Amino acid sequence: MQIFGNILYICRKFDTVKDFFDHISHDFHRREVLDTKELKDLLSKFFYENESVNDSTLGWRIHDLKQKNFIKQVGRGLYVLSDRSKREFRPEMTDALIDVFYAVEGTFPYLNLCVGDTRWYNEFMVHQVFKNALIVEVEKEAVGPVFHKLTETFPNVFINPSLHIFETYISEKESSIIVKPLITESPIVDQDEIKLPSLEKMLVDLICDDAVYSAQSSEISNIFNSAMEIYVLNLNKLKRYARRRNKVQRIDLLIKDTLNHDSQKFV
Repeated sequence: MQIFGNILYICRKFDTVKDFFDHISHDFHRREVLDTKELKDLLSKFFYENESVNDSTLGWRIHDLKQKNFIKQVGRGLYVLSDRSKREFRPEMTDALIDVFYAVEGTFPYLNLCVGDTRWYNEFMVHQVFKNALIVEVEKEAVGPVFHKLTETFPNVFINPSLHIFETYISEKESSIIVKPLITESPIVDQDEIKLPSLEKMLVDLICDDAVYSAQSSEISNIFNSAMEIYVLNLNKLKRYARRRNKVQRIDLLIKDTLNHDSQKFV
């Protein structure tokens, strides 16, 4: 028997819990992602030598491994081995971004709202982009009123520009503000009471909005690979939002290229 923390583990095959994780890591690294059945099979094999054990016991072990940050759940019934060098994405919010957020929220307090900064992609890029745009996304019906409100206070405000408008009037400006419709069911996070796009949303938007992200478009693969290497991503959330934007096949290819597995497991 092995005591780990305040949990009693019965390990007949391995002397220590570390031995167990050394072995289980090979399965994870080969497949990257395991579903609930595959993970339970591993637990049954390594902890109980395939003796009969009920689902509730194995379910408890999965829960315990999650609590101790040995594994992470990345989707419904899907798990990866925790990489403790990975962290949650928390982008730096500039004073300008915060000012824009509160300018909109103060006038439209009940509006679904999300603000982002194209500078956030620079972390994942080889070639840095020094001009930036703040992206303000609001409900479709409010795009016009929000645009007009922002023009009262801020310069260089544009409304859902086409690629031609972006390249002609926006791309050479040091900074600008772009007001766009917010896609319903967009994955948004609350960071210090500011509503921001999740990293999953940022990655999908990158391949959807050719005009706004034209400067980043040549490095989509670099951005995607670096983001998945550095930060924790929920692949189910990524694919759900991609499906909302009719880009799920493109996301499938990027997932396969990055993780080398069949992304159809993520539904």
